[in-house]
Amino acid sequence: SVAFSPDGSILASGSSDTTICLWDVQSQSLKGEPLTGHSSWVQSVTFSPKGNLLASGSWDNTIRLWDLQSHTLVGDPLRGHTNRVLSVTFSPDGNFLASGSTDCTVRIWNVTTLTSAMAIHTYDHHPLSIGPAWGGMYDDGWIRSTTGELILWVPASYRAKLDDKRLITILGHDMSSRVRLNFDQVCLGEDWTKCYNPPSS
Repeated sequence: SVAFSPDGSILASGSSDTTICLWDVQSQSLKGEPLTGHSSWVQSVTFSPKGNLLASGSWDNTIRLWDLQSHTLVGDPLRGHTNRVLSVTFSPDGNFLASGSTDCTVRIWNVTTLTSAMAIHTYDHHPLSIGPAWGGMYDDGWIRSTTGELILWVPASYRAKLDDKRLITILGHDMSSRVRLNFDQVCLGEDWTKCYNPPSS
């Protein structure tokens, strides 16, 4: 996994050798020693919106937060997932961190207290990515799958409240409320102009 810092000056790379390297983009050189602590493949890395923290998710079932000034671990590893962590992403304000795992959960973590604020069970769905670069809601209001398929259009007044890019659950802006999406009774025309109700049983 690789990720750029918000200002584009640093590239972070997670590796199967359990380390995270920070690279100076301009000089193309390593910035300090690799970050160590994970005991298995580092599957996902992401910078906080301010660029002062880096989060990493690993096959060792943990998430770790790193202080980029001191290149040290912030607090203890975040534990709660029971299987590999595949994806991590910060909320736009940097106060929360979301993680997706092969244990079929998405967890929301409070970055200040380093505690789990919510766990969303996705049942048989592995949240491979929960960041905005892979699927999710676009500026035009369309929610797209990871393959680019149109799923649902969201009116402008509701767009600010969406955070979960896998669309299994919609999270409230305060992270305390959630609505599970269910498309079992939806039938859409191929040209995306008509929607039909299924026949009554």
